[in-house]
Parts: sequence; C-alpha cells; structure tokens
Amino acid sequence: MMIISTICYQQAPKVTSAFISADDLIVMCSSNMVYGACVCQATCSNPGDCYKNCVDGEETCFCPDGHFLNETNNCVLQQQCGCFVDGYGIVPNGGKYVNSNCTRECFCNDNQLTCDEHFQCSTNATCQQLDDIHECRCKDAFEGDGQTCIALPTDCMELYNAGNTADGVYTIYPKSWSGSKFDVYCDMKTDGGGWTIFQRRVNGLVNFYQNWASYKRGFGEKTGEHCLGNDKIHSLTHSKNYQLRVDIVDSGGRPYHALYDLFRIENESHKYKLVNLGSFSGTAGYNSMASNHNRNFSTYDQDNSASRYNAAEKHGGAWWYHYTRRSDTPHCHTWSEDDTYWYCSNSNLNGDYSVERTDNIFWFLLPGNDCAIHQTEMKIRPI
Repeated sequence: MMIISTICYQQAPKVTSAFISADDLIVMCSSNMVYGACVCQATCSNPGDCYKNCVDGEETCFCPDGHFLNETNNCVLQQQCGCFVDGYGIVPNGGKYVNSNCTRECFCNDNQLTCDEHFQCSTNATCQQLDDIHECRCKDAFEGDGQTCIALPTDCMELYNAGNTADGVYTIYPKSWSGSKFDVYCDMKTDGGGWTIFQRRVNGLVNFYQNWASYKRGFGEKTGEHCLGNDKIHSLTHSKNYQLRVDIVDSGGRPYHALYDLFRIENESHKYKLVNLGSFSGTAGYNSMASNHNRNFSTYDQDNSASRYNAAEKHGGAWWYHYTRRSDTPHCHTWSEDDTYWYCSNSNLNGDYSVERTDNIFWFLLPGNDCAIHQTEMKIRPI
C-alpha cells in the first residue's frame, strides 16, 4: 500500500492515476504537522508527558521538533502555549487562575506564571465556580471585587455617612427587601440629614385617592409628589428602629414639624398597622397622629378601620383611621350626618389637595391653618 501525505510547509507532489491503486491511502496532515514514525508528542497542557494517541514508531501526523500540541490540536511553539498549572491545565497569556478554594491567584504574562499565595476572599464574599473558573463574589448587600466587599447602603442615613450630602434620588438595598433594591429620595439637609422620604405632597399634581394595590407598591415620581409604597415602608421599618419626622407647610406658607422617636408599620397580612409610634415633639402643636397608633391602614376599596363608615372614602384618602368619633362643632376634618359632626382621624396627609372640607389634607390644631395644608413630607431616619 502506498501512503502519500502532505508535509509541514511543503506542497505534496502532484499525484497521477498511474501511482494510485485501490490499496493506496492519502493521509492529509494539518499544515503545521509532519507525517512519519511518531515519537513522544508533548502537549501544552502536559509538556512533561507524551500525548496518549502517539505510539512510538507508529506512522501518523505529529508536531515537528520544538512544537507542542495545543488544546485545538494545532502545533505551536512552547512560548505560545501560555502557562501550565498542574491539576488545572493551561492558563492563556493574559489570563488568570484561582484555585478551587480561592486561596491562590495566578496570572499568566509572557508565558510566566506569577502567583499570590496569600490570596483570599473577603469575609463578606464566597468562593464560587462559574464556567470552570473560580472567583470570589461578594455576598448579597455587598459590592466589590470579592477581596474587598463594601456594604451596600440600606437607607439614606448610611448614604449620608458615606459622604453623600446632596439631596436627591439614591438607590438603597434594604436587607429584608425581597427585590434587593429600590430608589428613594433622600433629604440630606434637614436636621442633620439622612432622612428617607416615603411620602411627599407639594403641588397637587398627583392624585392620592388611590386604591389598596397602589399604596402597596407606591406611586408618583421620587423627585416630586409620591408615596414610596407600604411594602417598602414595612421592609425598612422592620430592619431597624426608625424615628419619624413629618414636615408640614400650611396654606399661609408657614413651616411646622412633628417628630416621633419610633415608627413602624406591619406587613400587608396585618393591614400595614401602625404598630409603633413613639413620643411626640416638634412645632406642629398637637400630637395629631396619636389616634392613628395601632390602627390598620385603609383605602377606599379596603376599609380596615373600626368606623361604621368607609373612613378613607369620607376623608378622601388612605390613612390609619380609627373608629368614628363625634364632634360638637364643625371643622374641616368632620362631616355632617344625622345632625351630628363625625370624624375618623385627627390627621390625614393623603387627602385631597388644596380644599377645605372633610377630604382635605389636615393636621388638627396646627398652630397655623390646620386645613388645606399645602406641603407635607413624611420621612424616617435610624435612631
């Protein structure tokens, strides 16, 4: 049998039919291989051993002297192989290798392997494998390169402490929030800064007469009028102890504030009950939210108050309403029925904007005009 092959970097001689019979075999080698009696074939991945398909003396295609078989079955010079790591294989030039428990990191440059034997993951990271590559990855609520992991901010106070002192929209990562992150507006100026705003009224452009689902998820734009959403407020206030600040500007442009040294609401299954409302202080005059303590949240389509009326419907907005109370005199937070004046709260900051009737925005006994309040902000900060 005649065997005709192409030889590395040479053209096979022209073969005519006179030289070929049924027993003849033409072997085509890759352009950078030679054909002949095989000798020990070194590979890039195992340069000190022989390639298993090469049997000494057997004729086949193999790499010429000084060349190594790489992972794509091409013959390359040793300096083109990259860096060999025992038990792993080849690290290509410019590549990186980290061992299985992330305690050793190596870089391959100019076919020279340089290793850091003191490499380790941050205590806030884990060693993970992705596509056969090991690396340190920061845990949830942290960010960084895996060796250094910095805690992600969980509220505006942490952002402020990290040097962010400008008011504006920021992303926070509350640890108890299932969605991992959301945007909030941070007040970094008022009373030392670090306040996370969850409700704002400034101009009446956003309708706050919304249903249960809207108050659950939130609505409006963070830079303007908005409600952050009860699910998010619950997540925040159950992650640590927060104080509540309520800023109010009356219809005459006069500012007031109420401060409560503790604020917490329950989750949806408990009707977002205002379960904690601490001691009151500030310039707002009367503790108008005292009657809302331990009350369920109500909207016009889900009345959870103890009132015989639909409190959210009567007062024109969602709030923590109590039972129906009688008033001896009419006021902007009362309505008349059966020759009697009734009300279900001494405050409602989610009412109809710029009106003076039962469904308005009000804060009972505010030193200024306690009806038709023009601006409100409800915000929290860790104690």
